[in-house]
Order: sequence, then structure tokens, then C-alpha cells
Amino acid sequence: MSISEIPLTLQSRQWERTGTWEEWPVLTCSISLPEVCTPGRGARRINRYYRRVDAVLRRWLARRYHACCRRAQQALAASRPLPSECVLVTWEAAYQDARLLSLVWTLEAEGQRRQFADLWTWPDGLPADVRTLLPRDLLHQARRGTLCLAEDGIWLLGAHGRRRLAPLPENGPGAPPV
Repeated sequence: MSISEIPLTLQSRQWERTGTWEEWPVLTCSISLPEVCTPGRGARRINRYYRRVDAVLRRWLARRYHACCRRAQQALAASRPLPSECVLVTWEAAYQDARLLSLVWTLEAEGQRRQFADLWTWPDGLPADVRTLLPRDLLHQARRGTLCLAEDGIWLLGAHGRRRLAPLPENGPGAPPV
């Protein structure tokens, strides 16, 4: 059986932490990123990318923690309630077939939500550009946000939610755009 015939399996790599200042929780983190469990070079490439994302998130959270500690000190000095911040990172497989994998991950912090979409070729695990699947007349809209390939079409992810731009081509997402 070749690697391209092995079904692609995904699982979550999760960790949670609570940062405290003077025994008060000031920053709570819940991080979940995808991990490809199927063996092969493509899985190693994709997993290496998400390990790097995890490392960047950890550095960013270290800075957030220090900022939260400063805010807690200021609040205590001003006799205000101690603030607490929560950071949540989740992911979902938006589309998956024998040749493509689309993953969307969401970062929620400070009352804001930001979505990121990654499209991968399978089994080689190389990044792909979802804009190549769009009809030409919709390409200008692709500059306004993050594009995501999903089971029911191509979506634009923005600050105010998702908006469907185009259906999938009838021959599947690998078919040339009309």
C-alpha cells in the first residue's frame, strides 16, 4: 500500500496553562493545534509547521503574561479588581480529500477573534494557494481576508465572520477554475 492510499488521520495536540501573579490567576491559556498521525514525509512537514506555530504562540504568551502581571500590579496599586485574561486556540479540518487538506485555526484573546487557514497538498505536505481554485472574477475579493477551502465551497474569513465566495468546482477542488 502506498502512502497516498493510507487515510489521512488528524488529532489535537493540546496544552493548558494558568499564569499567576502573587497566586492570582492573570492569564489562562488553552491551546489546541492539529497533528497529522499518518506516517510519511508530508505529515512530518505539516507537523513541523504547527510545532513552529506552537513555539511562536508560546513566545507571544510569555509577553502577554508579563503584560498581564503589570496590569495586575497596577490594578492592585489602584485598589481595582485584578484583571484576568483568557487565550484560546482551536482548530478544525475544514476540507479533506485524497489530495488536499484545509485546516482552520482560531485565536481568541482580549475579546477579539482571528482566524487563519492553511491549505496543504497531500501526501507531500506542501502549502497550496486556495486562490488558484477561485474563478477569476472573485480574485479581487481574495485580498480582503483569509481564504479557506471547506466542504461546501471557498470561504473568506474576516473579522466579522465567514462569507462564502464560491462553490467548489464540480470536478472537485483540484479542477481548474471556470
